[in-house]
This record gives sequence, structure tokens and C-alpha cells, in this order.
Amino acid sequence: MAMSSEVHLIWILSWSRRLPSLSLAVMPSLTSLTLKLAQSTYLPPLLLWPRDLRRDVNISNLRQFTISYPHPDDEIFAHLPPELLSISVRDSPRYFIYNKCVMAPNRTPVLSGTDLLRILNTQAFIALERLEIVYRVDSGDPQMMESIADMFPELRFLEIHRYPSDDSEKSALKEIVTTLSRLKNLRVLRLNLHPTSHPPFEVILESLDVLGERAQIVADAFALSQLSEVAFLRRNYYHNYWATWYIDRDPHGGVTNVWYERKSTHYNEFYDEMGPVPRRRR
Repeated sequence: MAMSSEVHLIWILSWSRRLPSLSLAVMPSLTSLTLKLAQSTYLPPLLLWPRDLRRDVNISNLRQFTISYPHPDDEIFAHLPPELLSISVRDSPRYFIYNKCVMAPNRTPVLSGTDLLRILNTQAFIALERLEIVYRVDSGDPQMMESIADMFPELRFLEIHRYPSDDSEKSALKEIVTTLSRLKNLRVLRLNLHPTSHPPFEVILESLDVLGERAQIVADAFALSQLSEVAFLRRNYYHNYWATWYIDRDPHGGVTNVWYERKSTHYNEFYDEMGPVPRRRR
């Protein structure tokens, strides 16, 4: 039986350190690859494609690639096809979920902005439509949004999880969305601009009024564009979801209304992992 061109492969490796690159050699029709690697603080990131790996591995049909806690020197990024439509460089388990008992052994520092830029600059993905990134701010942060706007002009969907290097950093929302507004084809923007360098154990639920003001800032920045949804991560103990605002536009693309709908399909969109368990009241 011929191998289907719609192959989807998911590896969930929390304890195994075997190299999945060996399997790639026998799956030339692979189109979607998701690697959620629960990275331990005591082990280096897994190299999917070491420098000495055989060069005849063919992943030219790949169109969607997801990886957590990647090694910035992994050769797989240099071999991803330029026709790639979706790439996610993320964390797993989610860094914003904090549980002292369960999560501590697997809490690995998120990728630095400098290392993330090294990965994204590996080659040109001019056809990319979906991008998710998770990183910690460093000296190269001003270049991050500029690079995204310049490198991926065809983006339709963008999800950013940004963690500051220290807790004294001021909000960079206006600067970020002003730069990203150059993405004229963007339809959906999801932002987790975390205010602290590490997620607190006690969840502080941001009010919808505050998030609504931020949604208006984003809509104003994307005044003449195709952006139709802006969402902010809202943490609420047992589930974490995207609080989503919708943008109505006139025939010329101008903003006419920004509104929030509580029964949105995004409201109950659960993440991969549960949120922290609330403390019992004494």
C-alpha cells in the first residue's frame, strides 16, 4: 500500500532520548510533524538532526512542523523545505503553567530571543502562513518583531509567547503591534506578553475590561489591514484560554467595531495541559 501524502506523526517524549531522525529516513511523504518534548532541566535539548546525520533523509514534503525546546544548532531547521506553511517553536509543558509539585522537574528555561532568531534565519520560508514562537527577551528583542514582519509577509496566523528577562520591564504592546502591523495579510493575532519573567503560583486573572483596552490598541495599530481577531491568553486555574476580540471593518479595510463575544468558540479552547490547582482555603 502506498504511503499517504497526508501523514501526521506525533512524538511525545518525556523520558526517552532516542533519536526520531532515524524514522524520518523511511517516511519521505511526511507532511506534518509534531514533537512535544518534555525537556528535563538536567539534560541538553534533543538534537533531531545532528551534523553527522546521513544527508539523504528527505523531508521535502513537510508542510507543518512543531517542536518544543529545540536545540538552536539543530540541523533540521536548515533542511526544512522553503514551502513550509506552518512552524511552531514552542514549550511543552507550557511554561506559563506553574505547579511546584508536578512541573518543577521539567521546567526548562525557554529559548532566548537571540537563539530563536538564529533558528528563524536559517532559511527563507516565504510561503509561511502560520507561526507560533515562545521566547525570553534578551538584547536582540527589538530585532525580533522587525524580523518577523520582514521574513514572513504571507502570515495569516501569528501566536507569540514572550517572557521578559526581569520583572521591571514595561509593557511593549504598542511597539510590538506597530511593527507587526506591516503584516497586511494577518488575520489572527494571539498574544501572551507575560508581565513577569516567571509565572506565579497564584493566578491573577486579568479583567476583560483591561484586555479590551489592549484589543483596541491592537485594532488601532492594524487600522488598514485584514486582521479580524486579536486574542490574549487568560489563565484561570483549571483551564487556560484565548480571550478573543473580533474586528469589524468597512469595505476599505477601516475598523468600524471591536467586540468581545463570551460564547466565542475560543472561550473553551483548552491548552495541552491543565492549569495549576488552586490552594485550599483554610
